[in-house]
Amino acid sequence: MDQDQLLFERNPIPMLIYEVDTLKILKVNNAARQKYGYSSEEFTQLTIEDIRPEEELQSLHESLSDRKEGLNRERVVRHKRKNGNQFYAQINSHSFRYKNYKSRLVAIIDITDEVNARIKAEKAFRELEPSDQEKSAGYHKVGRESTGHGMVGGC
Repeated sequence: MDQDQLLFERNPIPMLIYEVDTLKILKVNNAARQKYGYSSEEFTQLTIEDIRPEEELQSLHESLSDRKEGLNRERVVRHKRKNGNQFYAQINSHSFRYKNYKSRLVAIIDITDEVNARIKAEKAFRELEPSDQEKSAGYHKVGRESTGHGMVGGC
């Protein structure tokens, strides 16, 4: 295995390569196999549609039609594992040629914990009394102004 193959295969971030025209998955790394539960052979029988929930396929096709050549950054989508369990994924992708195919390399980061924490926090905020919401909104504004991220401490 050459240096580039090792970098791909042993990368701790789940990654896959798919063919742009057919959406067929051409290659995955070990982290992706572990994350999704498919073998390399099973993955190569799938398209990127197969790792997305049915209700998100229209959104997938809309985003594919908006894709630009080169780097596309940070989209949050839902993916599904072989066992059907879903997770929120932040995906970054880059176009390139792989084995003469017009392809994209996709890096997949599971952000389910962060999304669930945000949903929980937003729900708690909505349940506050109106006077408490005003106080919290003021605190949130101060946090955003001081860190630029809307979080105290710039996390």
